[in-house]
Amino acid sequence: DGGFGPNIWGYGGRDVGDTHGSVGYLSFASDASDPSDSAAVIDELSMLLTSGRLSTDSKGIIETAYASEYASRGPTSALKLVQQLITTTPEFNSNSIAYKTGEKRVSATPAPAPYKAIVVLALNGG
Repeated sequence: DGGFGPNIWGYGGRDVGDTHGSVGYLSFASDASDPSDSAAVIDELSMLLTSGRLSTDSKGIIETAYASEYASRGPTSALKLVQQLITTTPEFNSNSIAYKTGEKRVSATPAPAPYKAIVVLALNGG
């Protein structure tokens, strides 16, 4: 799968390498000498995509997913999965190091007076 799933308009396929109708596709090839070495592959992508800021927690989750995908569908599919997973991490989506405190977030205090809000949701994509 070249992306995160089929396009809602019916373009793209679910088979690895089928990029029919895709605007782009994942074509990265790892320099790791052993593609079954999940740590080496993920370290390389971490350096390229997050400047090496990928947290130990994120690496552990992604390594597990890589090993499972590698065993079931092979190295090409596993490499694409890792690229997709890294782009969902806080380290990829920020310019600084993400710190996990382990504390629960504090709930916001409700507004003292009732209010109305207008929410506009545009789902066209693009």
